[in-house]
Parts: sequence; structure tokens; C-alpha cells
Amino acid sequence: MNSKKRQTIKNRIILVTIAFTLCACDNHDFTFDEEKQTFYVYDMLGFYIEPDGEKELFYSYDIKLKEKKKEKGIDTLDLNNISSKYQVEACFPNIDTVINNPKRAVLVPNTRYRVLHMGMGRVYGIKYYHTDSAGRLRNEEKPEPNTK
Repeated sequence: MNSKKRQTIKNRIILVTIAFTLCACDNHDFTFDEEKQTFYVYDMLGFYIEPDGEKELFYSYDIKLKEKKKEKGIDTLDLNNISSKYQVEACFPNIDTVINNPKRAVLVPNTRYRVLHMGMGRVYGIKYYHTDSAGRLRNEEKPEPNTK
């Protein structure tokens, strides 16, 4: 096989690989509105809210859509009024308790939480938040740059 044909085949393989990679990648981004206590999740698959650290002491939430959507889009998850379109399990590992489909997420005050949006395979988005003294979730402060 001459070098021109080899290069053509190599270019086609690279093109197919890039196309497959672009099609296989899902957007697992999400944002949080502190005032509304609402997550806006792009193409929700699995969504988890769990304390970062002492997991056996606090509830963690496993949230999924009850019915898979046909089209991609943004799902709204209000922590104070969880829609019936979600299947929610609130787990309290210390006493092996699971509460199915709670109407709201109860978060422990002054605690750091990790929020994960799981995708296919090992693809996921992860962000950290903390609760204030009233148990309302807040965006985690970004560290100040060191100016010294």
C-alpha cells in the first residue's frame, strides 16, 4: 500500500473517531439558583445530593426521572417542592432508613454538600455547595486569589 492510500485511511479513521467522540459526549452541566433553591439540570439522568465527608450522619438524595425523556433539554429540580416526575430516595445510612419520594429536600445546616449529575458510564458533573445556618443550599465560595 502506498503512502498516499495509508494517509487517506489514517485521515478517515481520525475523522470517524472525532465524529464518534462528539456524538457520544453528553452535556452534564447544571446550575443552581440560590434564591429559588432550584437546580437547572441539562439532560438529567441520575442526580445525587450527598454530604461531603460524614455521609453516615446525614440524608443523601438519589434523584432520577420516572420516565426517560425523548428529547434533550433542561430539567428543573426545586428542592422545596420536588416534582412528582422524579423518583427520589432519601437515604439515612446510619439507621438504614430510606424515604421514597419526599416532597422536599431537607439539608443539614452548616454542612458541605457534593452534587453529582451522572451520565452514561463514568461521565459526570460534580459541584460543591454548602448550607447556611437555616439549611438553605448556597454556592460554594471561590477561594480568593493570593495577591501577596
